Amino acid sequence: MARSSLSDRFASEMLRVGVVEEHPSQFNATPALWVEGSEFANFHPRGRVYLRLTRKVIAGERARLRGEANVELRSGDWIMIALRRQSDLPRALELGALAVAANRTRPGTRRKSVPDDRALARRRRQHGSSAHDLDAE
Repeated sequence: MARSSLSDRFASEMLRVGVVEEHPSQFNATPALWVEGSEFANFHPRGRVYLRLTRKVIAGERARLRGEANVELRSGDWIMIALRRQSDLPRALELGALAVAANRTRPGTRRKSVPDDRALARRRRQHGSSAHDLDAE
């Protein structure tokens, strides 16, 4: 699946943060962004980006998130932001930075690494048909 040009710009900007890496998603085989062993962003058709903000961050941002037309609260730790126009990118990057911070390893705990291909395949089987499967075109 090819990302939209705005999704590509989002990914490029997020990769400039030294701790962000691009690896296959644990939900499907498409590219995703990871920080210290945790997937925090994955990409869907039509410029949609799913971000793992964590429940704590979503609770703190809930009123603002609900007021944004291009943001959808998803299950658990995840939101979806639709990148429809250039003006959506700054807010997406702001939310991406929140996701990075929320998913970093706490000081004093062992950093996780990105799962290897075998572990990712096992996770994909476990997730089966999840909210992160690619949306139909």
